[in-house]
Amino acid sequence: MVGVAAFACGKVQPLEIDAAMPSVDAPGEIDAAVTCTPNTTVCDSRGHVVTCDASGNPTEDVACALGCMSGTTSCSQMEVSNGLTRYLAIAAQSTVDLVFPTGHSTIKASDGTVMVNNVQVSVASEVVNGMRVFPVRSLSVIGQLAAIKGSGELDAPALVFVAAGDVTISAPIDLSAEDSSSPPGSLTYEASVTAGCVGGDGGGDNLLASQKGGSGGGGGYHAAAAAGASSQFAGGAAGLAPFGETLVPLRGGCTGGKAPAGGYIVAAGGGAIQIVSTTKIELDGAGSIDVGGGGGKATPWDSGMPGTGGGGGGAILLEAPSITLRGADVVLAAKGGGGGGTGMNVNGTAQAIGANGGIGDAPAQGGVYSAAYLKGGNGATTLIAPTAGPGCGTGTSCTTPTTHGAGGGGGVGQIRFNTRDGNVSIVDGANVRAPSTNGTIVLQTP
Repeated sequence: MVGVAAFACGKVQPLEIDAAMPSVDAPGEIDAAVTCTPNTTVCDSRGHVVTCDASGNPTEDVACALGCMSGTTSCSQMEVSNGLTRYLAIAAQSTVDLVFPTGHSTIKASDGTVMVNNVQVSVASEVVNGMRVFPVRSLSVIGQLAAIKGSGELDAPALVFVAAGDVTISAPIDLSAEDSSSPPGSLTYEASVTAGCVGGDGGGDNLLASQKGGSGGGGGYHAAAAAGASSQFAGGAAGLAPFGETLVPLRGGCTGGKAPAGGYIVAAGGGAIQIVSTTKIELDGAGSIDVGGGGGKATPWDSGMPGTGGGGGGAILLEAPSITLRGADVVLAAKGGGGGGTGMNVNGTAQAIGANGGIGDAPAQGGVYSAAYLKGGNGATTLIAPTAGPGCGTGTSCTTPTTHGAGGGGGVGQIRFNTRDGNVSIVDGANVRAPSTNGTIVLQTP
């Protein structure tokens, strides 16, 4: 069940821990065959901490998920990526077994509000270095869990769960972008510019220019695609990939560019999530995590419609001694969004909006108004590169009714697994739909 958190005046209080960090390894059944020296505690060759009484009988037998800490009689403890190790102690003291039951639950990362089937529940959290951290005893996702998105959540922090016990995910977790609606951890347009991963703006002499270039797709972890030119102005360049594969720091995907520079809504990048367990993380059933980028669109002006680039895919970081993905319906996805097409879809109606990244195997398709107009570029997947938005550049024979350029596809995001031995169990047809890398958990020093 969900435990009680400390709230005051609607704001989450800072999380506190006791001075001594408790062990997060659970006692197991005592093996009758274990022998030990009376009145001792040792960490034995099995990786168990064993305590013996005065008669040489074991009274406690604790299996260490990460083995023995060198030179001590204690279990090894993990370091948590992105400077979040202190939350292991808070999670170990927590009484919160956080369960998202059958139905629909949401998290508002900006203020930590958790809603379970339209009922608000209190779960302690705090924001540190652009991350909303929920330390809990265990985490179970049985029903759909979605992050609140949109203009009110612009620049919301990335989402992090730190669990002292098991994490099980058997239903979808959604931190994907929806067109221009940004999820937690997604970079704003301004932050994307600063990071050097934004899709390039399309060219145009002013907002109402009769001929405008499309904008490039957003990058971040992997490069996006460029946009098409108009008959007078260049299309935007592809968003670049300045972010590292370790997902340190933790941040989502980047926005597509504007078309033309100066005022159009941009496609949002995918979100960012980090899930940590000191025991194990398992995804089964319909368990999925989606941090795909948003689709671009034809810009809402009846003077003409260049397409905006798709958003870049976001980031998924999983850390536990053991990680298992099991079953054909299990998906981790961080695909790029499709670019917007051209056309006379005044006020942004759906015909030329690129598809959001999604969790399917195929690339997110670029938007198209009709066969007579230019289709936006497709977003990237693990194996398929994003495609550029077509254009009607100088010297190009344009056979379509438009003189504008279409948006480029968004770049794919990144997935990272950190385990005890660097291996992940991906079985029974489970799907990883973004580039992924494996690492080993860093252990705390005595």
